[in-house]
Amino acid sequence: MKHPQRIAASLCAALLLLSGCDGVGGSAEDRIGAAMPVGVEILSAKDGLDALAKSQALDAKSFDEEYEARLKVRALECGHGYQPPAFADAEEIRAALSDKDCFVSSDRALLEWLGQRRIAWLLAAPALRPLPKSAPSVIVASDFIQNASFAERAGVVLVQSSRKYQAIDIGTGETLASGETASSPAHSLSANGRLFLTSRERDTQVHETETGAVLATFAQVESQEFHWVGALGAIFKPAWRPDQSTSRMQSPVFLDFATGQQSTIPMSGSVSGVIALPGDESRVAVLAFNKLGEIKIIQGPHGRQAKLLSERPLPTSASWARNSSGVTADGRFLFGAGQSLQLLDLTSLDTRSMPFDPLRLQSGVATADPDRLLLGGYFASARGAGIDYGLYSLSQRTMASVDSKQFLSNRIIYIASLHRNAVIEESKIVLLDAIAAAEPLALNDYLEQRELAYLERANAAAMAQSQSAWSMSIGPPSLADSRYGRVSAATAPAIYPGPVAELGKTARVEAIGVYEGESAGAAAGQPRRTGTVQVLVMPSSQPIILSLSSYESVRWVLSIQPGAKLAAVLSSGYSQSEVFGAGSARVYQIGRQYAYSRGGAEFDTLDTEVAHWTGKRIGVFQGKYKGTTFAVGK
Repeated sequence: MKHPQRIAASLCAALLLLSGCDGVGGSAEDRIGAAMPVGVEILSAKDGLDALAKSQALDAKSFDEEYEARLKVRALECGHGYQPPAFADAEEIRAALSDKDCFVSSDRALLEWLGQRRIAWLLAAPALRPLPKSAPSVIVASDFIQNASFAERAGVVLVQSSRKYQAIDIGTGETLASGETASSPAHSLSANGRLFLTSRERDTQVHETETGAVLATFAQVESQEFHWVGALGAIFKPAWRPDQSTSRMQSPVFLDFATGQQSTIPMSGSVSGVIALPGDESRVAVLAFNKLGEIKIIQGPHGRQAKLLSERPLPTSASWARNSSGVTADGRFLFGAGQSLQLLDLTSLDTRSMPFDPLRLQSGVATADPDRLLLGGYFASARGAGIDYGLYSLSQRTMASVDSKQFLSNRIIYIASLHRNAVIEESKIVLLDAIAAAEPLALNDYLEQRELAYLERANAAAMAQSQSAWSMSIGPPSLADSRYGRVSAATAPAIYPGPVAELGKTARVEAIGVYEGESAGAAAGQPRRTGTVQVLVMPSSQPIILSLSSYESVRWVLSIQPGAKLAAVLSSGYSQSEVFGAGSARVYQIGRQYAYSRGGAEFDTLDTEVAHWTGKRIGVFQGKYKGTTFAVGK
């Protein structure tokens, strides 16, 4: 009788001859793959795609074939021609494979491919929740709302609190998903509500809304410069690599998630917005620094590609910041409210500027009427008197005064999917039936009447303050005595009457000043990138008025902790900046003053202007040339 091992060997040899296989159990690449299996992350990602394909009734045959092909390529490339002996087991094969790092990098690329394919399927999927037939009166979150992002074609809103996001079904109020965010607000909900963005350190992360899972990470990509292009893909400015030329470094790209193909858009500058053009989902306008590019997404042999159809300059005075711009209800005009009103006609791509002097515009919000915008600003001759709101008619060039007392807070938004305005108040989003306004006046008449009313009010307040100081016989204290406290009428600059001055009676003033934010900078001949500064607002016993100033444009991102008492934010700088996450605190643009060190003419100028607004000199001051992170209120 033959020895059992010899019998087994003879049987295996016979099977090999009959099957024509390269070794026991299959081909060389199959045996290498079995010896070096993919990790749990990849298996989980594959299972998720299989489940998504089943739920969406997708034909996943070609995807499965490509997945298997990629596994074979992984084995061939990392095996470097190795042919396992016929009777070698998995442990022997694993020991013979010398390039383990190749498998690690291949698995990373495979996981990235799976994530991008899942993003492609999710972008093309139907709305996560249908739009409600009738809008609710209130949407309630579980915590104070710092930021809210509404899906364009789905009944979903993504709200961000201090360090937590919550996806809510608008129609039912049901929480679909929630989770923690590391350092930046969750934002940029996709049109169908299935995807959103966060940033971790200096990377952009794409999340699935329902699960919160991170599907893709884009290293060294600013999340504020990453924009969805409907269901087609995304446009963003990629990280610079040493092998790239200087001009390419500043060029945004379009990414087709279905194929992983990236196509370069030959424009320069930071991508501040991607706007759909009327009538064709494949045409978009890309706002990059001070230029506008008309882009067409075309189907190429290897996937979708972006083609630059035209490029034109934008007015350098235009403000397309998130808190001062938007699109009219009919999708025809992109507007930016920064000092004056800038209009970009999305049908012709022509721009025009509309002055509002002496009213300095600070905010603009669309309304359900495509001809009317809710504009807010202050009169230069009556600074500190508060924000003046009016409904502006684009066609008639009239303005109707709006009493801000009808709003529960100054955080007024337009929800395009519901065709309604709303006010964010603490943990609630309250929808408005309408915005009550006075009879419209010709713009020049409106500006003249409103400025006169503010001046009369300011003069009356100044006279009352002067009489009060005279009756109290206030002596002239030294500047040092008033440096950290309330400034007396005898030595202080004139105080602008208004809400900030009222807040200043009980609040303390803290200030942060930088020359530029983290990630700012540019190569020679290229426009500068907007830097980011993170500010943690800590709990405090006393309300805080926070002054933020910089020389370069900065993206100030505030994280308000429970128990913090942020009363107002004063933003200033040589270049215009944006403030995110201020919560219910109103942000006031107070001029072009800046300082990043205490002492010197710049600080004195800033300190004086802050005293104009608050009635107090700057108390705690933190300054740095390149700002990264700060904490206030401790």
